[in-house]
Amino acid sequence: MRARVVRADGTTEPVDVPEDATEASAVICATIGCRTVTITRVIQPGPDGAGLDMWTDGHSLITASLTPNPAAGAIVAFLSRGQVRPLFAGAAVFTGGPGTRGATTALTGQHEEIITTIAAAIRDAAAGPAGQAGQPPADGSPA
Repeated sequence: MRARVVRADGTTEPVDVPEDATEASAVICATIGCRTVTITRVIQPGPDGAGLDMWTDGHSLITASLTPNPAAGAIVAFLSRGQVRPLFAGAAVFTGGPGTRGATTALTGQHEEIITTIAAAIRDAAAGPAGQAGQPPADGSPA
């Protein structure tokens, strides 16, 4: 099923996650480099639309070695309408929420577009106006 990883530097890429829960957890752990995962329900599924879950390292908030992930935080803050705390570290994998039988579902095209757009905006903002933080634009205009 379709999922998307968002790394701490704001880069994203698609991930193919198996539908089986045990296999899905193993693939996600391999993708983000962890032994256990924490699943954050970003959007509760319901009659108005599909749900959205974010999978992160189960130790991401207690392991000082992980880099903060402002892109994942911005995505969660936007899509949850501020209902979920936006402090996350390390890579995150976004999937659809649980289906009718409780199994994880695929990421919708609309959610994937929002995720990639927000991640790109955070990545671009961190890079600065000239593509490098702290550097003036190449055309000599003020930053």
